[in-house]
Amino acid sequence: MVFCSGMYNSKNDLNVRDFADYYGVPEDAATGCANGCLASYLVKYNFFGKSDINIRVEQGYEIERPSLLF
Repeated sequence: MVFCSGMYNSKNDLNVRDFADYYGVPEDAATGCANGCLASYLVKYNFFGKSDINIRVEQGYEIERPSLLF
């Protein structure tokens, strides 16, 4: 999983891509479990400057399957 703050939709907080080629999924359009882990990472490393986050994560735009996770 990789993420960045360059979004397609400015209402969202992050853009995420998740690659799982080992499992036969070149790229996943919406990865709930991985985004949960990402939220823990963001809080642990104070990415947004606070310990409580409520974010909108876009995923799947690059493979024409746009998804939004909260």
